[in-house]
Amino acid sequence: MFQDCEVILWSLQGAVSVSMSINQTFFCFINTHLTAGEREVDQIKRNADVHEIHKRTVFHSVSALGLPKLIYDHESVFFSLFQINL
Repeated sequence: MFQDCEVILWSLQGAVSVSMSINQTFFCFINTHLTAGEREVDQIKRNADVHEIHKRTVFHSVSALGLPKLIYDHESVFFSLFQINL
């Protein structure tokens, strides 16, 4: 059962989060596009972006069945990073 989808964008970076239930198990899939680069400041920015994604992602359900609202309310979380180096 598909539950909800949340899209968070800022500049060219952002995330798409999908919450769903399969056989009464709640899954959250998060696909991100974060700041590129190998410098320490780039890593700090990526870590800040991941923190922001966790903070701002809230799933809004139309039912009151106790469905997950936050990322870590799910039983399984899959986090993927999309990045292209040109």
